[in-house]
Amino acid sequence: MREMRDSGVEWIGEIPKDWNCCKQKYRFTLINGRAFKDNEFEEDGTYRILRVGNLFSNPVWYSSSLELEPDKYCEKGDLIYAWSMSYGPYIWNEEKVIYHYHIWKTKLVSDMDKMFSYYYLQALTESIKSQTHETTMGFVTMGIMNNSYIAYPRNIKEQKKISFV
Repeated sequence: MREMRDSGVEWIGEIPKDWNCCKQKYRFTLINGRAFKDNEFEEDGTYRILRVGNLFSNPVWYSSSLELEPDKYCEKGDLIYAWSMSYGPYIWNEEKVIYHYHIWKTKLVSDMDKMFSYYYLQALTESIKSQTHETTMGFVTMGIMNNSYIAYPRNIKEQKKISFV
């Protein structure tokens, strides 16, 4: 049996002795989406604008022809996080879009697996939800996320194995 140790983080609990545990901000960066002015929305723009509602139940899309800095676009395979009202992680599996400011895109350090990070964010989201009530907190702040702890194997191959199970 694998030797375990206390992570020091209540919601994480015990972790394998050889795993790391640190603040999330040291493992990946959260990049804010873009806020739009009413006159920047178009009916038939070049790019669709991904809003939180589009991830859940709202089939209405807006678009824009703005040309923005590269980090304001979400592309197929990106790990994103909706942080307002209905919050949680998603892997974007459609064409290039501009993502709205109620969504963060993640930029992982090189030795972090995307799917392992996705499952970590799911677990973190459940922990946050269990500690709050939707009526008092309909959003997650970047400060909460950046200062949350992540436990992870040092070896990215082990992360991939865990996320595959």
